[in-house]
Amino acid sequence: MEMQMKMPKLYAFVRVASQIVAALGCITGLVTLYATLKLFRLSFMLGMAEAAMGVFFIVGSLVVLGLIYGFLAIVKAQVDIRNATVLSMHMTESPKNVQ
Repeated sequence: MEMQMKMPKLYAFVRVASQIVAALGCITGLVTLYATLKLFRLSFMLGMAEAAMGVFFIVGSLVVLGLIYGFLAIVKAQVDIRNATVLSMHMTESPKNVQ
């Protein structure tokens, strides 16, 4: 049995994919906000509704990115705690029991 547990295989992929998706969400929000400038000429309420949607895209993307980072931090903490526990148990065993 291996002493050190490694991070899950998809840990790095999820981290990079979440960054890419959050960047795309922010770009979509910025494009929506840019298009809002033309809508303000037609109607104030229409422009405000479109601006709110653009802000929602940006804030939503960053919130989801934060949630994914929080989940990944929990996974990393669990792996680190497991490794520390196994190491401390291994260090406290008597030498005759260690194989």
